[in-house]
Amino acid sequence: MTDQWHDLLDRGKTVSVDGIETHYYDEGEGEALVLLHGGGLTSCAELNWGAVIDPLAEHCRVIALDQPGFGFTDPRGERDHLPRERADFVAAFCREIGVDSITVAGNSRAGYQAVYLALEYPDLVKKLVVVNAGSASRKLTPEEVPGSLRSEQPTRDGAREFLEGFRDHHLIRPENHPLFRDGIPETAVDRVFEIQRRNWEWTNARSDRLQTSAESLNEALSYGGEHITAAASDVAQPALITWSTRPYEGWPRRREEPADDPAKKLVTVHPETIDAYERDEGFDMGVHLFETMPTAELHVWHDADHHVMTDQAVAWVEVVSGFVTR
Repeated sequence: MTDQWHDLLDRGKTVSVDGIETHYYDEGEGEALVLLHGGGLTSCAELNWGAVIDPLAEHCRVIALDQPGFGFTDPRGERDHLPRERADFVAAFCREIGVDSITVAGNSRAGYQAVYLALEYPDLVKKLVVVNAGSASRKLTPEEVPGSLRSEQPTRDGAREFLEGFRDHHLIRPENHPLFRDGIPETAVDRVFEIQRRNWEWTNARSDRLQTSAESLNEALSYGGEHITAAASDVAQPALITWSTRPYEGWPRRREEPADDPAKKLVTVHPETIDAYERDEGFDMGVHLFETMPTAELHVWHDADHHVMTDQAVAWVEVVSGFVTR
């Protein structure tokens, strides 16, 4: 494991929030930026944000936590299946560590939470950042189905395969992440295996509850009785939307499509300024969110997949830190 990666892990902290020992990182000084990871089995502060925690900490105070049911923070039961319950937990976490003014950044499923926190806690959230987040930018239509989060009981070999697949197929520039700079060390496999073992049963139950239909996922991503996209125009805080031309591939799929169909479904972009091979069906989600949110600015990068903050780490840090500190 690289020295930088190992050093980051050694700086992890815990604090009790609502009776739950919460794992987090807290680096740097100044304006507080809270980073919220996405919703997969292995999603956590260190894997999702490991490429940018230290660079951002040169400009502001960076706080990245494992939400309940993720990483090394236990869930509070079924209530934490719902992203809004975990967003409320984030607000309680901020109170517990004595932070009363934040910029909140949410990637993927946590884009919903960033918008939710801005709407529900306007005294806490000063600004928000949304990062390749379909959860905050698009409601599923009835014929679409979410991707399953279910998995078989984890194995150590499976943990290695996950890291290899993540490096080889989900990152364009894996070398930007300190975990992958010297290959995949055994200590990293052990750590991911531990995360998977801790969380897989709860993740399967969450998937069975939320990911079975457009209706179930839309309900989970609702705010005030409607999908949160309907409330995005009510966000009063300055917002930064960071997106890539390939934020998603193969999501969502329609019921009649094979789950393993590799064909990309392309949106119609007017005017067509980006060739089809350079974008996927999620490209216009960020544009639509920008158009819906009058307080927002939009930054889009080529050569980046879902984890734009890793693939474009240097540029992403420059844009986000400038937004936080201006």
